[in-house]
Amino acid sequence: MNELVKVRHVEKYYGTSQENMTKALDDVSFDIYSGDFIGIMGSSGSGKSTLINCIATIDDITAGQIIIDQTDIQTLDKKKLTMFRQKNLGFIFQDYNLLDTLTLEENISLPLIIQKLPLKQIEKRVEQVARQLGISAVLKKYPSAVSGGQKQRCACARALISQPKLIVADEPTGALDSRASQILMKTLQEMNQTLASTILVVTHDPFVASYCNKIFFLEDGKLFNELHAGNKPQTAFYHDILNVLAVIGGI
Repeated sequence: MNELVKVRHVEKYYGTSQENMTKALDDVSFDIYSGDFIGIMGSSGSGKSTLINCIATIDDITAGQIIIDQTDIQTLDKKKLTMFRQKNLGFIFQDYNLLDTLTLEENISLPLIIQKLPLKQIEKRVEQVARQLGISAVLKKYPSAVSGGQKQRCACARALISQPKLIVADEPTGALDSRASQILMKTLQEMNQTLASTILVVTHDPFVASYCNKIFFLEDGKLFNELHAGNKPQTAFYHDILNVLAVIGGI
């Protein structure tokens, strides 16, 4: 498998003077391979959201390197970084982030409209991704007229539409009940297994994390542990995750 993301000796400080300086990430290094389904876990304040924001080009690192698809993102200026993000990254938000005044079809199309792709190409891509995620029948409906599961699949379709190298989700199930969380994670698992999407999820929920094939655990800004699902059943992997969380002080 190809290394898609290389995180090398990454450090992140917040604050402007020594008195109020906080070290959010401390010498973090790992790789994400094409087709991985990665979870990032850790207690509150461990640095997991900071890490995913840095990988997603939303936040700058203080030291180290983050290389995505052979591009060192620290070398890009603001304009090139915006273009890189649009082309290479897909985002799934906690509250879907759908626009109520647009149909599902229009919501899914937005990233490609921003990229100014030809209309016929946009329509073809929307049709393809909607079919893959089973929402073709509701494309002409507005978010208020569809179920929560269909909204989730629309949000996933929008993340997939630009054929990104990496899909990023920060606590995507945080505002959902257990059934909706399960539907979303099964959708992400389906995207990973059938479409070979590379997915990175930050979560505090061990059940959500058990859908991933690999977990990185952070503690005090450092990489504390790494778990691989391998051929284990989901229930066994779930218990492995619980055991690590017990050591680092829960969630």
